[in-house]
Amino acid sequence: MGELSAFRECIVRAYGSPDEPDWGFVRGVVDRNPYRPLFDELALRFPVEDDTDVNCDVSFTFLITGKRVLSLKLSMVGPYATLLAVTGSDPDAPLQVVSRLEDCANDDERAVFQLVTRHGFRILTTEELETSTRFRLEDTDIVPLYRALFAFEGLLPWR
Repeated sequence: MGELSAFRECIVRAYGSPDEPDWGFVRGVVDRNPYRPLFDELALRFPVEDDTDVNCDVSFTFLITGKRVLSLKLSMVGPYATLLAVTGSDPDAPLQVVSRLEDCANDDERAVFQLVTRHGFRILTTEELETSTRFRLEDTDIVPLYRALFAFEGLLPWR
């Protein structure tokens, strides 16, 4: 993946170091709320809830309710997004990664996808999200990019 060095540059810029990451940048990003215009634009068309948890996320998480519930995560580390769809009524079921316009189930989801990309985000694929990178957490020194870019705690939600 040619973009791995760009991911690493964003990680170093945000955390200072992948070997001794500093999460201090999160409070500043939350206070600036740079993704508010995207949230507001989504809210004009859909019911949207801000589900960001600064205790375990390094991303803003917006829950968008349409025919399916979408979980949109916008990284505080770089211009990256992940779009996850709830596929059934079981709250413990794995989510579906929506990484291409063709993965969208309907026009509403396509509108969300296009809006996110118009705001300058790159929606990552499953392969990119699962790519291993050096990043020190309590339990490991190597993590999937998802944990460094979006949520450092927990499992990958699509597994």
